[in-house]
Amino acid sequence: GYGKAANLVAAREFFDAMPHRDVISWTNLITGYSQAGQFTEAVRLFKVMMEAKVKPDEITVASVLSACAHTGSLDVGEAAHDYIQKYDVKADIYVGNALIDMYCKCGVVEKALEVFKEMRKKDSVSWTSIISGLAVNGFADSALDYFSRMLREVVQPSHGAFVGILLACAHAGLVDKGLEYFESMEKVYGLKPEMKHYGCVVDLLSRSGNLQRAFE
Repeated sequence: GYGKAANLVAAREFFDAMPHRDVISWTNLITGYSQAGQFTEAVRLFKVMMEAKVKPDEITVASVLSACAHTGSLDVGEAAHDYIQKYDVKADIYVGNALIDMYCKCGVVEKALEVFKEMRKKDSVSWTSIISGLAVNGFADSALDYFSRMLREVVQPSHGAFVGILLACAHAGLVDKGLEYFESMEKVYGLKPEMKHYGCVVDLLSRSGNLQRAFE
């Protein structure tokens, strides 16, 4: 309750006063810190939890992977991934998405692709994470390929997926293609472009020397 109310001081006092802590106790506190943006503390608590020999579940893992993505804690993220595989922790779609996000943000795209390919079920977040991750890490052609695959799978692209694909077009110098994707957002998919999409198009046009059009 205190964690959801972002009163982490009170949550921590109750946690420290507990005579016995189970996986739910640890998960609630780790999730509270992660959701409050205190990612370093969430990662530190996960390490303490592991030292205390408390077995994490899929919710714990998803929370700590999110924190690892924000802090760049690849070693902890990899340890969590190894633990999932070693002890057969249920790796649901949320854990898979969190792993993709963590590996992409830590620059380990090969591992992110492995996780993506192994996922039996994928949702819009899965596709968005891999497309954005590929684009941010400089794999523009692969990002474009995965965006095409997503459309073939009849998955509705999200605002985030369009940020990734516009970024990929900017890095690859595909001005016409990028503008085509931008225009399709509202016309084809009913998604109203946001400031970040306009920012990507400004970048796309500026990189190709179309400064007047970028200014417009």
